[in-house]
Amino acid sequence: MRFGWLSDLSVARGGGRRPWVVAGLIALAASYPALVLARNPVELVAAVALAQAAINAVLAPLFAIIADLFRDHKLSGWLKAVWVFFLLFLPILTALVYLVARGEGMTERSNKAARDAEKAAADTLLCCVSRAADDRLELDL
Repeated sequence: MRFGWLSDLSVARGGGRRPWVVAGLIALAASYPALVLARNPVELVAAVALAQAAINAVLAPLFAIIADLFRDHKLSGWLKAVWVFFLLFLPILTALVYLVARGEGMTERSNKAARDAEKAAADTLLCCVSRAADDRLELDL
């Protein structure tokens, strides 16, 4: 969850998800030799923790990409299916290609979805709250 939050935060600040995918790949590549060369349980646990953190750093942008795919109404169903197929079988390469090809629009689509959700929540709350003339608050449901 931490990597997803950090990934979203970097996008909100104008950065992108590419650094998270690349950093996760580097950490994952470093964790493989650490797993093989671990000589005691402490080293093995540390190597597994590094591998898990690296996998999480790579998966957070992948989940954001999948959410972005289904959020985009301009993309046809067949193209979405092709992207998901390649994300399942060649996840790292496909994620990097997606971030280069469609990464700029991800922020706009994410912000639009957040605004729409906020507006829907505000509309729902607005109909429930009324001004009370006395100390008692009445909710009209």
